[in-house]
Amino acid sequence: MLHRSEIKMQAKAKLKGRVLAVFFALLVAGFVSGLGSAAFGIGALITVPAMAVGMAVYLIAIWRHDEYEFSKIFRGFDNLGRNIGGSLLVQIYTFLWSLLFIIPGIIMGLAYSMTNYIMADTDCTAGEAIRTSKAITKGYRWEIFVMGLSFFGWALLGAITFGLAYIYALPYISLSFAGLYEELKKKAVENGEWQLE
Repeated sequence: MLHRSEIKMQAKAKLKGRVLAVFFALLVAGFVSGLGSAAFGIGALITVPAMAVGMAVYLIAIWRHDEYEFSKIFRGFDNLGRNIGGSLLVQIYTFLWSLLFIIPGIIMGLAYSMTNYIMADTDCTAGEAIRTSKAITKGYRWEIFVMGLSFFGWALLGAITFGLAYIYALPYISLSFAGLYEELKKKAVENGEWQLE
């Protein structure tokens, strides 16, 4: 499995000439997610999971094939019930683990962190996506946590530049995590632990 520094290096390479396209996709996904909250209140239960899975479809396509067809961000509205169910289950499970103190909640949040990518990448059920996320992140949850921490400097730079640095940072961070998913899946396939089609 590639080290996080190698994943981040590849993410930078794949973003060349595409930063604004990816940033625009993230912006639209955020706007649609927010629109569901503002316009319908409970509509966020529909728009947020749909756009999260849609962005995962988009980012996986960039990582694998260098494709960044904008319409892919709306693919999360396909199989909508599954995507909503997966999102709600992850939130409920993480909350319940958090009741046992903060650290178990953080650990299980990391365990479930690949659920959206799995739902974007396969036709599995919500439950299968969650179980698979737990399986492929086992032994790598600290690595996922450290990957997140490694972007702290970008977050700080974004604050200092009044958000301007996020034009690059958000695509870079998002694509890096898509790359991490790819590496975790590849490792699971090699070990015979990936059971999904």
